[in-house]
Amino acid sequence: MWLRVFLTQFSVFQPSSSIYVDNQSCMKIAKNLIYHMFAPYILSALPLHNKKNISRKIKLNYVANKDQIIDILTKNLSQNNFLYFRKKLGIQNLFKLK
Repeated sequence: MWLRVFLTQFSVFQPSSSIYVDNQSCMKIAKNLIYHMFAPYILSALPLHNKKNISRKIKLNYVANKDQIIDILTKNLSQNNFLYFRKKLGIQNLFKLK
Protein backbone atom coordinates (compact mmCIF):
# COMPACT_ATOMS: atom_id res chain seq x y z
CA MET A 1 0.00 0.00 0.00
CA TRP A 2 2.82 2.41 0.77
CA LEU A 3 4.21 1.95 -2.75
CA ARG A 4 0.83 2.84 -4.27
CA VAL A 5 0.71 6.05 -2.23
CA PHE A 6 4.31 6.85 -3.16
CA LEU A 7 3.64 6.37 -6.89
CA THR A 8 0.62 8.68 -6.82
CA GLN A 9 3.03 11.50 -5.99
CA PHE A 10 4.49 10.94 -9.47
CA SER A 11 1.05 10.72 -11.12
CA VAL A 12 1.32 6.95 -11.50
CA PHE A 13 -2.05 5.40 -10.72
CA GLN A 14 -2.83 1.71 -10.59
CA PRO A 15 -6.43 0.46 -10.44
CA SER A 16 -5.60 -2.52 -8.22
CA SER A 17 -2.66 -4.59 -7.03
CA SER A 18 -2.53 -8.36 -7.22
CA ILE A 19 -1.13 -10.59 -4.51
CA TYR A 20 -0.69 -14.27 -5.26
CA VAL A 21 -1.19 -16.53 -2.24
CA ASP A 22 -1.49 -20.25 -1.62
CA ASN A 23 -3.44 -19.99 1.63
CA GLN A 24 -7.18 -20.07 0.94
CA SER A 25 -8.07 -19.42 4.59
CA CYS A 26 -6.09 -16.21 4.49
CA MET A 27 -7.93 -15.18 1.34
CA LYS A 28 -11.32 -15.76 2.99
CA ILE A 29 -10.36 -13.73 6.04
CA ALA A 30 -9.08 -10.87 3.89
CA LYS A 31 -12.17 -10.79 1.66
CA ASN A 32 -14.80 -10.97 4.41
CA LEU A 33 -14.69 -8.14 6.96
CA ILE A 34 -16.77 -10.17 9.44
CA TYR A 35 -13.82 -12.53 9.94
CA HIS A 36 -11.69 -9.57 11.03
CA MET A 37 -13.35 -9.42 14.43
CA PHE A 38 -12.28 -13.05 15.01
CA ALA A 39 -8.73 -12.30 13.87
CA PRO A 40 -8.13 -8.80 15.28
CA TYR A 41 -4.41 -8.81 14.49
CA ILE A 42 -5.22 -8.52 10.77
CA LEU A 43 -5.14 -4.88 9.73
CA SER A 44 -5.81 -3.92 13.35
CA ALA A 45 -4.11 -0.55 12.97
CA LEU A 46 -6.52 0.59 10.25
CA PRO A 47 -10.01 2.01 10.75
CA LEU A 48 -12.94 0.09 9.22
CA HIS A 49 -13.38 2.45 6.24
CA ASN A 50 -9.72 1.91 5.29
CA LYS A 51 -10.21 -1.87 5.43
CA LYS A 52 -13.06 -1.62 2.94
CA ASN A 53 -10.97 0.68 0.74
CA ILE A 54 -7.98 -1.68 0.86
CA SER A 55 -10.12 -4.68 -0.13
CA ARG A 56 -11.01 -2.84 -3.36
CA LYS A 57 -7.41 -1.90 -4.13
CA ILE A 58 -5.87 -5.32 -3.54
CA LYS A 59 -6.91 -8.44 -5.41
CA LEU A 60 -5.94 -11.79 -3.94
CA ASN A 61 -5.31 -14.54 -6.47
CA TYR A 62 -4.93 -18.19 -5.57
CA VAL A 63 -1.80 -20.02 -6.70
CA ALA A 64 -1.44 -23.73 -6.01
CA ASN A 65 1.52 -24.86 -3.91
CA LYS A 66 3.08 -26.64 -6.86
CA ASP A 67 3.18 -23.37 -8.84
CA GLN A 68 4.78 -21.16 -6.16
CA ILE A 69 7.95 -20.10 -7.96
CA ILE A 70 9.23 -18.28 -4.87
CA ASP A 71 9.78 -21.70 -3.29
CA ILE A 72 13.06 -21.93 -5.20
CA LEU A 73 14.38 -19.17 -2.93
CA THR A 74 12.77 -20.21 0.34
CA LYS A 75 12.54 -24.01 0.49
CA ASN A 76 14.65 -27.10 0.15
CA LEU A 77 13.30 -28.60 -3.09
CA SER A 78 13.77 -31.88 -4.87
CA GLN A 79 15.95 -31.74 -7.96
CA ASN A 80 12.95 -32.03 -10.29
CA ASN A 81 11.12 -29.13 -8.61
CA PHE A 82 14.28 -27.03 -8.53
CA LEU A 83 14.87 -27.54 -12.26
CA TYR A 84 11.20 -26.84 -13.02
CA PHE A 85 11.19 -23.53 -11.11
CA ARG A 86 14.58 -22.56 -12.52
CA LYS A 87 13.22 -23.06 -16.03
CA LYS A 88 10.08 -21.01 -15.17
CA LEU A 89 12.32 -18.14 -14.02
CA GLY A 90 14.36 -18.32 -17.22
CA ILE A 91 17.61 -19.06 -15.40
CA GLN A 92 20.16 -21.03 -17.37
CA ASN A 93 23.17 -23.02 -16.24
CA LEU A 94 26.14 -21.04 -17.62
CA PHE A 95 28.46 -24.03 -17.34
CA LYS A 96 26.38 -26.08 -19.79
CA LEU A 97 26.08 -23.36 -22.46
CA LYS A 98 28.25 -23.85 -25.52
